[in-house]
Amino acid sequence: MTSMADITIGLPIPDRMAAAYSYFGAASSLGYDRAEGIRFDFLYGGTPLETAKALSSGACPFAPLNMAVGFLANERGWPLRAVYSSSRCLRTAP
Repeated sequence: MTSMADITIGLPIPDRMAAAYSYFGAASSLGYDRAEGIRFDFLYGGTPLETAKALSSGACPFAPLNMAVGFLANERGWPLRAVYSSSRCLRTAP
């Protein structure tokens, strides 16, 4: 049997899973992470900025954060790299 790779995911929320990140909890609960040879662990940063701080310090290698947090981290000199971003456009009626 091969060994599992532990992956700590930093979540920018308080001490329990929230709907916005429930896909991580579901994957872990259903064993999808372990089926792929990894084991999810969750670091609950409390706020997005505190999670970015944990990410930049090496406490977790991955965290789903928005670009505004990336800009704030950059301003503070924290070494973060964005690997994916999306945005949404709110349209108003003409």
